[in-house]
Amino acid sequence: MSQILSHILSQTVVPAPASHLLEWLAISLTAGLGPTKARKLVEHFGSAEAVFHASLTELESTGIQVVSAQSLATGKSAELAREEIAPGCRGRRDPGLDGGSLVPAPPERNL
Repeated sequence: MSQILSHILSQTVVPAPASHLLEWLAISLTAGLGPTKARKLVEHFGSAEAVFHASLTELESTGIQVVSAQSLATGKSAELAREEIAPGCRGRRDPGLDGGSLVPAPPERNL
């Protein structure tokens, strides 16, 4: 288990049991969100999974930093979490790992 994942699991931010580990990890890896803001964000939306179904406007309305809202809304935070757990598994879901919950893969962009 990675050091970051071990640290996340040791924090009070992650509920026990961590039924949506990938979502919690993504939120915890989001720039500008500490444990208190992360907990309040999840409480506001009702679940960690619901945070990822919120629009950018809804996320910004909670008072979090713009960079944090953008990272969550664009899928950057989710991508960081997937890479932390299983490098190279971009966009795949593992029902045994996160209960089959949906953390949307970021849209493909041609730059």
